[in-house]
Amino acid sequence: MYKTAYYLFLATLIFSPLAFGTVEIWSYTIMQVMICASALLLYFSRRTGKFYQVPGLLPLLLVCAAVLIQVLPLPAGLVGILSPQSYEIYQNSVGSIVDAKWMTISIYPGATVMEFLRVSSYVLFYAIAIQFLAAAAHLKKSLTIVSGFAALLAGFVLVEFITRIVGYPLPHDKIMWIRESAHGAGSVGPYVNRNHYAGLMEMIFPVVLGLVLTYLHVADRGSFHKLFLYVTVAILTGASLLITLSRGGIISITISVGLLALYLIIKTRQKRVGSLVAAVCILVIILSGTKAWDLIIDRFSEIRSESGEINTNRFHYWQDSAGIISAFPLLGSGAG
Repeated sequence: MYKTAYYLFLATLIFSPLAFGTVEIWSYTIMQVMICASALLLYFSRRTGKFYQVPGLLPLLLVCAAVLIQVLPLPAGLVGILSPQSYEIYQNSVGSIVDAKWMTISIYPGATVMEFLRVSSYVLFYAIAIQFLAAAAHLKKSLTIVSGFAALLAGFVLVEFITRIVGYPLPHDKIMWIRESAHGAGSVGPYVNRNHYAGLMEMIFPVVLGLVLTYLHVADRGSFHKLFLYVTVAILTGASLLITLSRGGIISITISVGLLALYLIIKTRQKRVGSLVAAVCILVIILSGTKAWDLIIDRFSEIRSESGEINTNRFHYWQDSAGIISAFPLLGSGAG
């Protein structure tokens, strides 16, 4: 049972990105079922064994509780105190037909219930990850599998990019060449949004870089081939992130890798550690190619219009978000 639970845990890690980012009901339902099945099998296989303490569990449970409170039926008068805006919306909609004695803080309870289930499943996944990865063998195996998966996915994205710029006849308007996309040819790998793929690689790239540094210390003892493999994975994941042309992704990975290198130099007092990180990053930049860098420069130049004004709608989105926050300051308008 324990092995099955562990393999379900790994399968969830691989399935979630491949299921087009797990943003649709069918995909995140499967993801949640896999997480719950893994957790149940782990529990029954360890009923008499030791469970490791989960760091940071209390604040995560409080987040779940806050989402749950949003969807609990409360007396109308209490909602009027806790969330006057929600109360006003109910009074102007349902309240115009019937006298609502009970109502929820969430203005869309159905979406909030779905979000509660999703957030709870993430917390549960984190809790079982602690149990599995506390074992050194499982940690090593998991990192190897995630690195291999990242290399294959990054390789696909690189092929996708190259065939697109040379005009090779492939259905680039489809996600992974197989699924119709309402957004045309802007998808990257299994993700409709380039920023989401960049976010995945932002998480994986520093981990792979950590593996590179780990095997650097044992390369003299017969692990040079592993060092070479992880350097290759780091280059593939880093290059695939750059070619997404995600401005936020490029800025974030630059900052995170810079901080990682600085931390390692301070911690180990060895400049060669920082030099190795820099060397991997330079290889990523070189192997991305001049065409990719031309596109990246063009992408960043789009921030300003020809007249020099900042050319982005994000300020409008932030303004709208600020309005929502001021209208629902205490408990929000409902998750989801």
